[in-house]
Amino acid sequence: MSGELFKLGAGVDIVHVPYKGASPALAGVIAGEVSIGFNSLASVLPHMRSGKVKVLAVLEANRYPGLPQVPSIGEFVRVSRSPASWFGLFGPAALPAPVLARLHEEIVKSLKERA
Repeated sequence: MSGELFKLGAGVDIVHVPYKGASPALAGVIAGEVSIGFNSLASVLPHMRSGKVKVLAVLEANRYPGLPQVPSIGEFVRVSRSPASWFGLFGPAALPAPVLARLHEEIVKSLKERA
């Protein structure tokens, strides 16, 4: 989705290359299989620090305070909204009910804890 929002905002035509996950996509950028990628900062940062990749921009309207030297995408293209990260917790369809109930209980408990 980040790539599609970038395409719309920048008015460019880039080809989506489907990978089976963020790690293989990042490996594809490092190996030179693709020219650019859209990935989480957490997964890219170690490779940026080692010099394997260059972070071209953060996909926000403003610069990220933790990387003030990296421009925001909003500095290059019109950004109507920032792409949101989405994370899900999932398991097999046949997950036993007691296991699902315990997971639910522990997740709710964790979310109520103070950081």
